[in-house]
Amino acid sequence: MPTSGLANLFPFFAFSTRVEKDISEIPQPAEIEKFAVKIMHAMKLSNEVCLLALIFIERLLKIGKVQLLTINWKPILYAAFLVAAKYWEDF
Repeated sequence: MPTSGLANLFPFFAFSTRVEKDISEIPQPAEIEKFAVKIMHAMKLSNEVCLLALIFIERLLKIGKVQLLTINWKPILYAAFLVAAKYWEDF
């Protein structure tokens, strides 16, 4: 794990360069839920922000025609929470 740079600011993205599991393996819903709850507790987000993030993800998938893959679901989820929190605070 990196000990300097952006990994200290964004601990959710401290990925190692080794492939620990098959990238074609689909993440289980429990793994996605655990990651989302970890983000919500770390950022102290409300339920409204969570719902807004899910709406942003749904729009990204439908309108942007982005596919959720094993290698991109965590950054997409994190970015959706970040944008939703910013939107909710500024609204």
